[in-house]
Amino acid sequence: MNAPAQRPISEVQIRFSETEELAHSAFDRIIDDAQGGTVAIDIETTPNQYEIDRLAKLRLERAEATGRLKAEAKLKRPVGALKDEIKRLNAAIGNAAGAGLDPYRARIRLLQLYGGGTYVAVIDVDRTGLGVLRRLEDMRVVAHNAAFELAFLEKAGITPLETHCTLQACRLLTGKSRPSLEFAAKEFLGVEIDKTLQTSNWGAPHLSTDQLRYAAVDAVVCFRLAQRTLVTLGSQASAYTIQMTALPAVVRMQLRGFRFDRDAHAALIEDLSRERIETIDAYVKACREHGVDDSVPETPERKRTILEAILTSAEIANWARTEKSHARSTRRSELKRAVHYPPIAALVRLSILDKAISAFGENYAESVGVVTGRIHSSYWVSSTASGRASCTKPNLQQLPRDKRFRALFKAAPGCVLVVGDFNAMELRAAACISGDAAMTKAFEDGRDLHRITAAGMAGKQLEEVTDEERQRAKAVNFGGLYGQGVFGLMQAAWDNYSLVLTPAEAAQWVLVHKEAYPQLHAWKHGHAQRCKDAG
Repeated sequence: MNAPAQRPISEVQIRFSETEELAHSAFDRIIDDAQGGTVAIDIETTPNQYEIDRLAKLRLERAEATGRLKAEAKLKRPVGALKDEIKRLNAAIGNAAGAGLDPYRARIRLLQLYGGGTYVAVIDVDRTGLGVLRRLEDMRVVAHNAAFELAFLEKAGITPLETHCTLQACRLLTGKSRPSLEFAAKEFLGVEIDKTLQTSNWGAPHLSTDQLRYAAVDAVVCFRLAQRTLVTLGSQASAYTIQMTALPAVVRMQLRGFRFDRDAHAALIEDLSRERIETIDAYVKACREHGVDDSVPETPERKRTILEAILTSAEIANWARTEKSHARSTRRSELKRAVHYPPIAALVRLSILDKAISAFGENYAESVGVVTGRIHSSYWVSSTASGRASCTKPNLQQLPRDKRFRALFKAAPGCVLVVGDFNAMELRAAACISGDAAMTKAFEDGRDLHRITAAGMAGKQLEEVTDEERQRAKAVNFGGLYGQGVFGLMQAAWDNYSLVLTPAEAAQWVLVHKEAYPQLHAWKHGHAQRCKDAG
């Protein structure tokens, strides 16, 4: 990056451009300021008029539905259908309110550029046209959460020569999942920035001086952040390079979206709703046969009452408890331990159906883009503590395993969906980073590491290992990567693989894993100590 600038942010002057000629002049000035280095960019976006009108219409419909709900409730009439309608409208309003962040439903209003000099350029793209943005194709740029800028630029057919992202750098340096510009400015620059105007009307015919100043500050802060972070990545530089290499493909994937069959989805939700009614009937019948209260429990306390009425004294004594209150756990994964009792089996099934209907029901269909007919989720590169990618609005990584849900996502006519998966990716990364000879040799020979671990645990030859034993080894291998102890392994084995382990079994498996892959565990403990020493 360029040499650190000393000029206070408040003293950087705004160069506002409303014509194409002035915009090109501003580009020239900022490029000169950067002296061949990186230019910080930022954009302000505004929803298209159709989305503004749609949001107003939806809010009016919600107000009317709320009024009818209150009137019907006073008359003591059924209001279930009205509640469902308001819930759907809330989801639709949430979707419409976020239109300004969607390249298909919004446009770039302002482009801000800063190269470290006296001026920060603020270009009104509404007046200059998108053509001036083509100057970015010959520039090295940096943005905070560059995926956002790249998505809007990609939609306009523009790709910068090289892109950097201070959000990715700050995440690597702080460990924070998605550090905002506000957080990063305070953490690395000791500067507090006011984000009040972030949600102001960026589609107004004439923007205020305060709006222009707000927009300009973001570009200057991003430039200063890049100066502080990109050059101090150290051992994290290689991870940063990988993440930035992935970012353009992730942006294109987000823009492409996933085709979703709304009609099939509506039919599926109807089926699940009918199945829910049938499951409640089964629960009531099973409770009556066991002589216990047959009302469907809505709270953890009521579920505990059912457990205490059905379980044996030994089962109650050994039942898992919550960490905070030490009450008996009513998590679905714990209830599954008692599915040999028909009421509990029905309760577990009801929990699965309720989750599917509430999280992936009618509201889920509101995520489908009104322009493309596809779901355009947000993908976050390396945003979890383990370095995995994540997905939001909606999260396509946590769809129900029910094949009926997976079938809702379809290829376009004449196309097919191709599924790919990196085999044992995390384990391969661990072998490479730790230099563990046994793990590396297994992968080099093309062997199944889970089966190898299972053979060591069971004292068997590889060909004698059963599928169940291999499944158990998966819990141990993945638990070993992330530092799980005995009780963590017991819980993970049950939650992820429905395997019941005793403390003695879990302790033995942890020991076997350490003996099988000593270099991995030595590296793990050494790395943990280095992290502690570094604070």
